[in-house]
Amino acid sequence: MRCESLKKFMMLIILGTIGVLASNAAWGKSEYVIGEEEHPWVDSGAFEHIDTSTDPGSMQVVHIDSTRNLVEWLDPKQIYGVRPIPTTQITDPEKISMVDQDLTTAYVHRPEWDTYYFVWHTLAVQFDLGALFPVNRIRFRSREEFRTHLIKEYAVRVAEEFPGTARSRSMGGDPIVEERENLDLMVDLSIPLQPVRFVEIEPLTPTDTWEIAEVEIYGEGYLPYVASYTSNVISFESVANWGKIRWNGWRDEGAKVEIQTRSGSDDTPDVFWRKTGVGDEQVWWSESGDPLTKNEYDASKPDERGRITHDVDHWSFWSAPYDFEEGLEGVTMSSPSPRAYAQVRVTITPTNTDGAGLDLIALAFSHNIPAAEVLAEIYPVAVSSEEVTEFRYALRPKMEAGNTGFDHLEISTPVRADTVRAVRIDGAEVAFTHEIREDRFVVGFPKVERDQTLVEVMFDCLVLGYTRFDGWVFDSALEEPHQLVDAGNVTDALPGKTLSVTTALEGPMIVAVAAVPNPFTPNGDGNNDVVLISYHLLKLTGSAPVSLDMYDLSGALVKKVYRGNDPSRRAVQIWDGTDEDGERVSPGVYFYRLSVRTDEKEENRVGTVTVVY
Repeated sequence: MRCESLKKFMMLIILGTIGVLASNAAWGKSEYVIGEEEHPWVDSGAFEHIDTSTDPGSMQVVHIDSTRNLVEWLDPKQIYGVRPIPTTQITDPEKISMVDQDLTTAYVHRPEWDTYYFVWHTLAVQFDLGALFPVNRIRFRSREEFRTHLIKEYAVRVAEEFPGTARSRSMGGDPIVEERENLDLMVDLSIPLQPVRFVEIEPLTPTDTWEIAEVEIYGEGYLPYVASYTSNVISFESVANWGKIRWNGWRDEGAKVEIQTRSGSDDTPDVFWRKTGVGDEQVWWSESGDPLTKNEYDASKPDERGRITHDVDHWSFWSAPYDFEEGLEGVTMSSPSPRAYAQVRVTITPTNTDGAGLDLIALAFSHNIPAAEVLAEIYPVAVSSEEVTEFRYALRPKMEAGNTGFDHLEISTPVRADTVRAVRIDGAEVAFTHEIREDRFVVGFPKVERDQTLVEVMFDCLVLGYTRFDGWVFDSALEEPHQLVDAGNVTDALPGKTLSVTTALEGPMIVAVAAVPNPFTPNGDGNNDVVLISYHLLKLTGSAPVSLDMYDLSGALVKKVYRGNDPSRRAVQIWDGTDEDGERVSPGVYFYRLSVRTDEKEENRVGTVTVVY
């Protein structure tokens, strides 16, 4: 009887593992969607340099239309003046008339003799756009009825940075256009699209009276400001487990999109402080003794408002940015759960030519919670990066009424784990199943439903650099989001209280280089047609440039096999026996050089492969 029950239990685990792994894309019974009718972009959160009018229902960085005058974006009081202000009787309103979109007004400059220096005053009209705009057209005009005031001789200059001083009469440098015989009321200049902040129109004849009725500057591309959106605090009414976060949107190659989340146990992620008037003292409670609310803070006098800090006791910090491409399909939320509140932040860094936008962001969640809290830790926490280490992963849940319990644990790994050795529950080894993938593994075990049950998993894995072994628990019988575990003290037998593992930074960055098969025969018969060059990258704190090149015995470059910017990882590159032109190389011995370069040093590994036919 006991044997039959064990078989049924094992079958449930196997089927549960297969079923849950196949349905990861459907994690979450419900979704909170930002960008649809119930929660539109325009009714939630804070925007900065975001446009929601171009495509109703979506938001994107501000696009510059080629038909819109760029000076319409700008504050005349800040950037429409003449630099520097000359010693004439012309008033600021007259200067602003150059950009008031009124062709009946004009800025008129009359020649003025400087009796001290015995020179005619010259004046260059200079505009500071305040940032780099993609500019490809500049226009200026005079009034029809004052044709005698048109600028007959002029030079136009543009610059990304102001090359002169605050008192410069001209920016100097080569003009993009210089004209000596202008007879047109409207000067319309097309220039190659380029980033421009400063525009200068310099009349070249100081003895002439001239005027500018209107200046127009046009471009095409994206407003060059970092754009951001922060949602309102989202309430899920009661504690929830996060599933996947996904979005619909687009991104040009040069634009950067960062989407982050944070979660909390109350409705505000901030702590508001007030000044008591006693020296520099600030307190976070009101005069009634209750925590100071945002409304109370905003209603107080400016000189009574203190600092605003992050509520570290009730809210997590912003997550690392999710991968934009992965999020189009859905990526597991990394903010702690279960929690009752969450918030989303979007940061878009465009270029003048590349932008990005989002139609919606959806957060999957469920109120079916495996445990009120799951603490986990790993040991050892400092290891060698050149050999496989046996790890002990321990977790302990806090169970409350209504929790579903769990029978599976998923652990992320830096590379493919070698093996899962054992699973123990409260010190006793139990039957388990496991599935190992390239960057994680899942173990199944008897269901845990009792408070403070100690679960331990022993496994072998190589660590290539700093690594965090995140874990998720779930019930295989329920198609629900997996619950992220929290790092903490699980057992006094393990000193770590962390899920992070480090390696020493000294030593080689490239190890375990191998070329297989060697020799190889790239003759197209399907047998040993390519050589696989495998290696481990170690101790990289971020990503670093990596290259793999093939050379002949004379030292001449034969093929650039690989170029990349890689983190610490296991990697395999393939050479098919062809040169840069795609032609098969002659039989013989060839050298490979594998290189990795950091800010501190460059490291190379050299070996040989033999080509035979």
